[in-house]
Amino acid sequence: MSVIGEWRVEYIAGRGVIDNSPARLRFGEEGKLNGNASCNRFFGDYQRDANRLTIKEPLGTTRMLCIPALNEQEARLLTALPGTHNIAIRHGILTLTDDSGKEVLRAAQLEPTDT
Repeated sequence: MSVIGEWRVEYIAGRGVIDNSPARLRFGEEGKLNGNASCNRFFGDYQRDANRLTIKEPLGTTRMLCIPALNEQEARLLTALPGTHNIAIRHGILTLTDDSGKEVLRAAQLEPTDT
């Protein structure tokens, strides 16, 4: 299964996200990544090689200020994303783990009508 498309972030580093959080990832076909980090928009590049996903640093972001809870969640997401992760996609759920098997991020695939 492909990572291309839009994903709603549900867990960051083993912790759930705020209810109705706007955190989203969108993987494009040309190795481009963008989305909503919880408050600000972000953008960057990625590369997929079999079951490994590398999100390249640095990620660019807009610079709006939000409520503290969303700012904290955004900081966790922007810290978790960069780097090389193991990737699994099962039943529309994308899971990124580190080399020790610890969950880095979990997201649900969005249908075009869900966005």
